[in-house]
Amino acid sequence: MLKKLIFLAVLLICWNWMNVPLHVHLLFFTTISLWSWTLNLYLLNIWGVNSKRLLQESTSWYQSMIQSLMDICVLFSIMCILLALSVNLEDLVEWISLSCYILGFAFLFNPTKSLYHRERQLLLQCLYRSVFEGINSQVFLSDVILCDILTSFSRVIGDMPLVMQDLFFPQDSPFHPSSPWSENHQPNFISDMIVLLCLSSPYLFRLRQCLAEARQSKGIHKTRHILNAIKYFSAFPVMLSSFFLGQLRQMYAPTMRQSDHERLVHIESTMHQSVTLWAVFACINSLYSLYWDIYMDWQLGNVSKAYLRSKLHFRPKIVYYLAILGDLVLRFVWTLKIPMLYQLVSHWTFQTETGLVSQNVSRFDMTLITLELFRRWMWVFFRLERDWVNGDYEPLSPI
Repeated sequence: MLKKLIFLAVLLICWNWMNVPLHVHLLFFTTISLWSWTLNLYLLNIWGVNSKRLLQESTSWYQSMIQSLMDICVLFSIMCILLALSVNLEDLVEWISLSCYILGFAFLFNPTKSLYHRERQLLLQCLYRSVFEGINSQVFLSDVILCDILTSFSRVIGDMPLVMQDLFFPQDSPFHPSSPWSENHQPNFISDMIVLLCLSSPYLFRLRQCLAEARQSKGIHKTRHILNAIKYFSAFPVMLSSFFLGQLRQMYAPTMRQSDHERLVHIESTMHQSVTLWAVFACINSLYSLYWDIYMDWQLGNVSKAYLRSKLHFRPKIVYYLAILGDLVLRFVWTLKIPMLYQLVSHWTFQTETGLVSQNVSRFDMTLITLELFRRWMWVFFRLERDWVNGDYEPLSPI
C-alpha cells in the first residue's frame, strides 16, 4: 500500500509540478533529496558496500538511521500527495505549504530528545560546521558530502527568499516575486542580491572547506585541494553573469517603449552578448567539474585500465561506463537552454509575446534541477564506492 501511495505521489506531481507555485517545487525537491540519500545508504548496503563501516557507526544505530530516514521520506511524500491533489485550490495549497514549512522547521529544531533526536543533531552539527567554522578547522567527510549535495540544491536554496515572499506578501505587493522576463516584474535590487547570496552560499561553504584542507595538507594533497577550490570558484562567474543579465534587463526596461528600431537592435545585441558570456562561464565550470567527478572523485578514466581503475567493486564494467556517460550528459544538458534564452531576449526586446517562451524556460529550469539531483545521487553512490574499495574508512561524522 505504501509503495502504491508513493508511486501515486510521483505520478501526480510529475503531472502537475510544471504549473504549481514555487513554494511547492521546494517541497518536491526536498522530498527527492531525502529519498536519494536514503536510497544511497540502502542500496550500497545491500550491494556489498559496507556503508555502516564507512559511517563508523554501530550496526543497530545504522539500521535505525535508515528506518528513520525512510519514515521522514514517507512523511514528505504524503505532504506532496496532498499538494498535488489540491494544486487547483490556490489558497489551500498555500496553507498546506506554509504548514509544511513550519512543521519542518519545528521538527528540525525540536529541543527535546524525541523524534529522531540523534539524526537531527548529527545533521545540525554538520550544518553548523559547514557554515560557521573557519579556515583552520578540521573538515570531515560528512561535511564534504553535505556541502556537495547542497551545491546541487543551490537553485532551490536560491529560490527560498522568493518562496517566503510568495507565501507572506500579497499578489499585488511590490515584494511579491515574478518572472524577471514578465511584463509585471518589479525590479528589486535588494531582493535580487539576497537570492544571489543564497544561490552562492553552498559554493562558498565548499570553497572554505577546500581552502581549510589545503592549509592542513602538504605536497600533492595540498595542490589537489587548491585545484578543487578553483573548481568551486569557477561557479561564481556563472552566477554573477546571470545576475548581470537580470540587471541589464532592469536597466533597459524603462526606456524600451521610447526606443527606435536601431536602439532596440543594440539592446538585443548587448543582451545576446551577456547570454553568450554566461554560456562560456557555464561551459568552463561544467568541463572542470566533469573532469573532477570522473578522474578525482571517482578515480576513473585511467587509460591503462580501460578508462576505469584497478579496483572495482561491481563486476559488470558497464555500470562504470554508464556512470561516466551519465555524468557527461547531465553536466551539459543545460546547453539546451541557450537557444531558449536567445529567443526569450529577442521576444522581450521587441515587445512581442514572451509568455510561452518564458514558461518553457521555467519548465526547463525545473527539469534541470531534477536532473542535477539525480546526477548528485549517482555521484554520492560512486564516491562512497571508491572510498570502500580503496579502504578509505575515514568517518563521515566525528567520533
